[in-house]
Amino acid sequence: VAYSTDSKPEFAYEPFNAGRDFGPIDIGRTVVYCRWVDALRENHASCTAIVHLTADGPKETWTNTVTLCAAYLVLAQGFSAEDAFRPFLGFEDSLPLFVDCRGESAAGSGINDDGEQEFKLRVLDVLLGIQRARDLGWVDYRTFPAEEHSSMLRPEHGDMSWLIPGQALAMASPWAEPFDLDNLPVCMPENLAPYFLENNVRLIVQCNNPALEEGEARRRKISYDPQSFEREGIRHLAIPF
Repeated sequence: VAYSTDSKPEFAYEPFNAGRDFGPIDIGRTVVYCRWVDALRENHASCTAIVHLTADGPKETWTNTVTLCAAYLVLAQGFSAEDAFRPFLGFEDSLPLFVDCRGESAAGSGINDDGEQEFKLRVLDVLLGIQRARDLGWVDYRTFPAEEHSSMLRPEHGDMSWLIPGQALAMASPWAEPFDLDNLPVCMPENLAPYFLENNVRLIVQCNNPALEEGEARRRKISYDPQSFEREGIRHLAIPF
């Protein structure tokens, strides 16, 4: 059986800085991919091989495809990261490294080149992280709440995800107003507090510094009132970097 994800939007990476970052795909969609491959194998149990095809186009697509294939071996088949990646060692040098969305800006983007050292990630690095999360019990592809994870990533639902289930949650800055600069709905502290209390989040560490943001309108919109959390019994610390 031969299959491809090239035409499936659910497995397409949406860049933050177009022309620069290209993955890896988030853990929720990686889990969905694993379940999809399981279904393919079940529906074609008599086949002797299952092959993931990808277009002979940008090599960034190759990197994402290899990551998905190997992630399936780690999460669904119990492989180590090294064993899962071993079939691809012969053309490792042909796979572009994952790059953070900051740094060398794509033409026309609003992201400045601040001279910071590049942060690059190999496919094997991603697989080692997935293996570690699997071994710690943080990710079980059969039970992972993929729909909830996807919903939480939306700005109107907090733009957040659990780094360590039940212990550490990462999120974009809450907003001081209910709509962002594009007039799209976003979360204010009062929208987030019920979820935090329900999931025992009792401390928020703010790492951004709204005063350093370019543009008065954006500074105003993300300068939320920390007391909105404090009044709900959630501590708030500002440690900008």
